[in-house]
Amino acid sequence: MNQADFCKRILGNLNTAVMTFDAQLRVKYINPAGEILLAASSRVILGQDIRTLLPEMEIFTGKLKQSLDSGHPYTEREVRLTLPGGHNITVDSTVTPLSDQNEPELLLELQQVDRHLRIAREENLLALTRRGTIAGKRTA
Repeated sequence: MNQADFCKRILGNLNTAVMTFDAQLRVKYINPAGEILLAASSRVILGQDIRTLLPEMEIFTGKLKQSLDSGHPYTEREVRLTLPGGHNITVDSTVTPLSDQNEPELLLELQQVDRHLRIAREENLLALTRRGTIAGKRTA
């Protein structure tokens, strides 16, 4: 297996959504996890401007452009994204400018964390309930 096929195989099997953008923030690549996250096929997504894909996310897309222009990567946790159709999700995002190209590009990684956040909230609620029950028994 050559290097390109190996890399394609890895990207295709990640649970993390991976996308690349050109200097105009048009989608150049999206892996299968990205297609699942955005609920659209690569045929629909490729070539689209991120501002068209996520029209209600001006602040997020502005940060992408700022990272591309500055050449500085960033990570942001628990970003609320509004997807086409109005569905909201929470993701951790990492943005990395790719500067070794003739034209600047951007790498975007999105990891959906809604399930993890819900589990953490439920565990905290259970812990608080148990403490309250224990505290209630002590004073009774």
